Amino acid sequence: MRRSDVNVSDDAAILFLSAGNAGLISPLYALAGELLRRGVRPVWFASSDERAEGIRELSGVTPINFYSLGPYRPEFDPANWSDAVYHQVNRTSRLRGFAAFMEQVMDSEYAEERYRRALAAIDHVRPGLIVVDLNSPWAIDAAQTRGVPYVVNVATPISYAFSERLPMSFPGPLSGLPRSMTGRQRVTNVAFKILRLGALLASRKALDNMRFYRRRHAQGLKNPGSLLSRYCDEAEVVLGNSVFGIEYPFSTAPADVRMVGTLVPETRERPERHRELFEWLDARPSTIYIGLGSMMRLSEQQSAALVAAISRLAQRHHVVWSLAAAQQRLLPRELPPNLRIETWVPQTEVVAHPHVRLFITHGGNGAHHGLYFGKPLLVLPHSWETRDLAVRLMDGGAALMVDDVYSLTAEEIVTKVHRLLTEKSFTERADHWRRRLVEAGGVRVAADLVLAHRPTSRADDTSTA
Repeated sequence: MRRSDVNVSDDAAILFLSAGNAGLISPLYALAGELLRRGVRPVWFASSDERAEGIRELSGVTPINFYSLGPYRPEFDPANWSDAVYHQVNRTSRLRGFAAFMEQVMDSEYAEERYRRALAAIDHVRPGLIVVDLNSPWAIDAAQTRGVPYVVNVATPISYAFSERLPMSFPGPLSGLPRSMTGRQRVTNVAFKILRLGALLASRKALDNMRFYRRRHAQGLKNPGSLLSRYCDEAEVVLGNSVFGIEYPFSTAPADVRMVGTLVPETRERPERHRELFEWLDARPSTIYIGLGSMMRLSEQQSAALVAAISRLAQRHHVVWSLAAAQQRLLPRELPPNLRIETWVPQTEVVAHPHVRLFITHGGNGAHHGLYFGKPLLVLPHSWETRDLAVRLMDGGAALMVDDVYSLTAEEIVTKVHRLLTEKSFTERADHWRRRLVEAGGVRVAADLVLAHRPTSRADDTSTA
């Protein structure tokens, strides 16, 4: 790792840069909050306009400064995709889903706009160190252009960052395949890795992407091909938001990758505006939490299956379900008395509650919240990305996954909930991963690493690490 020459003040600002995706920005909130709790200043956070309020709420005794990167383009938010695009990305074959996803998210004009805005943010703040999520490559380009050292946070499986360096036997990103494969699965894995390159070359945007690469190369960008591994190579440190054992180990993982575990605040208080919810949880000793993220789009059939399952659990368990208002219209008219619907909940605090015994999740980054607090998981993966994490969670012994989320039945949900709550192996493994994730250090260790790489005086300007 190398530290670039920078020009900083005695109190070098730390600048967080993120596009604003909910699952990716959440761990950065926790890390920024930990720095503020320690009295670190100045701390800046540059993101899309939609994140301004959430970022400003991080301020306590120590304030945080917000810099606008402009509005987030709605077409890049899966919540705004048409049903046709959503199903093409998530319900078709691995290869077609991969091609459809890349077609949807690759936009050279938007990437260049974000790069310019990130440069402006850096020029305004003049940070000594940048903290960035790996899924914002334009922000890393800007850090490299301005010669500012940076720390990379990886909320997705860390293997995604080094995909081209993985052994051929390692399950490819977005394949939904486990580490231990059958012969047929091994063939599928190799074929998928080879054919997805062809899918990129056959894309309608292939010519535009080639021109984009040439422009980036002509501009002198260090990583014109936007290879995630090369961004990590130049980082001061790479923070993985899991531990090996949940993520599959791989021999080519660089030594400077630090698996710090789940990034959630170490100090938690019940939000006053949700006091009634927590009083409700206090009075119900066996509760199941359902949180399916912001990207999963339930059908009426899936909603009905979940409600029917909840009704059958009524004698033993209560359920609190965080469900966006737009999705609530798909619920059956009659709801069981053991079900509580909330438009939004403070997920970390809810999952941490001792009466929450099980977390039903889509398999996104929030699943690590469940394991951090020792809760078994029932995973309803709706995409190839969430299938990747689901198979890892199952292999870790703390989770079960539904057979086919698009053919969900009440019978399967009830059966698997019963297994997760009555078979000791699931609670034992969940507690095992709780200990491992806590031992990894979370925001405490992540903040220590950030501060260890923060230049503190002009004498540090030419130091190397």
